[in-house]
Amino acid sequence: MNLIKLSATASTNTCLKKMASEISLEDETVVWADTQTEGRGQRGNSWYSETGKSLTFSVLKRFSELPAETGSAINFAVSLGIMDALKSLEIPSVAVKWPNDIMSYDKKICGILVQNQLKGGLISSSVIGIGINVNNLKLDSLPNAGSMRLVANREFDLKTVFDKVVESVLKELRLLSLESSEELRKNYEYFLFRKDKRSEFLLSDGSERSGVIRGVNRLGQLEVELNDGLRRSFQLKEISLKF
Repeated sequence: MNLIKLSATASTNTCLKKMASEISLEDETVVWADTQTEGRGQRGNSWYSETGKSLTFSVLKRFSELPAETGSAINFAVSLGIMDALKSLEIPSVAVKWPNDIMSYDKKICGILVQNQLKGGLISSSVIGIGINVNNLKLDSLPNAGSMRLVANREFDLKTVFDKVVESVLKELRLLSLESSEELRKNYEYFLFRKDKRSEFLLSDGSERSGVIRGVNRLGQLEVELNDGLRRSFQLKEISLKF
């Protein structure tokens, strides 16, 4: 791992992508910023981070023979790697809220943003942004957010958490292949937040529907059995879970 430590940047993903376009960066380069001022997640949402309390970093991983249509497997691998690391740190009730929020109980403690670079029909590399609420205590303005400290009732060393998460994520990514993608999908599906429980959803047309999450397909789409008995597949931005 090639670690680049910054005191501050607007976005670690943007910074790492820019560096990779300007100079030859080695595989598994990681940019870690103490402060991130314009972090964002999926759906264009912003990612709140607190200096000295949160972790914000991005990982560059190169691939050689990964078809573009298996891009969702990268998200599966990263999510599972983070969950394994958090479980090793004794974070309770860890789950993944589709597509890539890591939960403890019903609180979001980690967000992921995967941005793939394509060459022909293959994924040549990915820049993977990870934000983790570690020792945050003041999250009153974010009712669905939590932190490792709040859910585990103890303080954590940021470097220890960083090392464990990066090691676990890179371990999963190094094993990633077309052949392993189905096993990753099944493991990811097993840890889905509110799987097989009746939930309320907001659809992209503004309507609200009741349904049950049944899993994800190989494209990473969410499989939901709606209250009319029909099972539908949803892409990012087409559905959101209300909780």
